Amino acid sequence: TGLSATDLYDAEFSGSQYIFGFLLGGAYQINDMFSVALGARINYATNSYEGKTTSALDTGLKSVVGEDTYAALNSQLSQTLLDCDQTGFGVTPVIGVDFHYRKLNVGVKYEYNTSIKVKNDTKEISETVAALLPQFKDGETVDNDMPGFLSVGASYAWLDWLRTSAGYHHYFDTHADYPEDKEKALTGDENEYVFGVEVDPIQKLTLSAGVQRTLYGLSDEYIEDISFNLNSWSFGGGFAYRVTDKLTFQAGYMVTLFDPWTKTDSATKIPTKYERTSQNVGVGLNLDI
Repeated sequence: TGLSATDLYDAEFSGSQYIFGFLLGGAYQINDMFSVALGARINYATNSYEGKTTSALDTGLKSVVGEDTYAALNSQLSQTLLDCDQTGFGVTPVIGVDFHYRKLNVGVKYEYNTSIKVKNDTKEISETVAALLPQFKDGETVDNDMPGFLSVGASYAWLDWLRTSAGYHHYFDTHADYPEDKEKALTGDENEYVFGVEVDPIQKLTLSAGVQRTLYGLSDEYIEDISFNLNSWSFGGGFAYRVTDKLTFQAGYMVTLFDPWTKTDSATKIPTKYERTSQNVGVGLNLDI
């Protein structure tokens, strides 16, 4: 009779990554068809990671090993493996060009690569975690770039009540600096393809729907437990209702279906399947003063 790890303890790892941006900029209309924009976004990055184990020993074991031994085992099996916060900031230059002719509108935006280095404030890290994940050691500075981003979009008003739009986004991931040089494991940059339609069934109401295909340059080396992306399809819909000339209520829903990825460990030959799900709901109120 053998005991597995799940008989001894429960393991949990959680993490969060946020980048808050504050954009300052301006636009200039060259003529009736062309406009240009220039700006800069200040980004504040804050990440948090925590890993721990919790004893799963059966209380009936007390009568076998004794209460003191049981308490000691519980203490050994319940511990914080990692408690790390990271913070840093960077500045993103942004440029844009807009072209408008009759019912056609085309926009192009480019955001430069944002160099962000976050510093670790690690309150606790076990020797095993420090050996496997050295990027979480206390006081270390870690690359956390936002890649350069090119966006091209076009919309056309076929009728007064019918509009369609299409877009293309390219993220220059292979040119950014990620933790542990993770960008080197990518086979290419990220690409997104977007299509949308808007319909005004009545004057006060606008209905919209859209689809997006997202493709990454993935590889087994890039995919790992604590951080991974997957190719996906996103489908969304929403509406805007103009309550008055100055007040508009908006709501929308989006679901993202991720393509699963199976990675086989080179040493153990054990396959691991990576999956994700995502659903988003948005509500807004626009006030035109």
